[in-house]
Amino acid sequence: MNWLKTFKKTLRKITVENRQYYYLVNDNPSSEKQNIKIFPSKYKSTFIEVFFNWGKDAWSINLHKPSVCAALIKYALTQGWQPEQKNNKFKVEDGHSLISLLELEKLSRER
Repeated sequence: MNWLKTFKKTLRKITVENRQYYYLVNDNPSSEKQNIKIFPSKYKSTFIEVFFNWGKDAWSINLHKPSVCAALIKYALTQGWQPEQKNNKFKVEDGHSLISLLELEKLSRER
């Protein structure tokens, strides 16, 4: 059985703190980085986007897991991201520090 990552984009739905969000993972290995983009159901121009380097980050975390996505949403909210405000963007170009801060590896391993 092949346990490699799926390398496809699928729009998924998640509810965090009674708000509905959609998220999309771009984990194409032809790119230098893997990223997750999360946006509220109301505005696509308002989003969270976090980038991870393939080499040092991406193989230890699973951005497709809802628990990982929820942790990133909660983090952005604590940092002042306002999902109800149009055109509000929260970007993290190097998500490496968030792996340990939010325990993303642990969340990736949980069932």
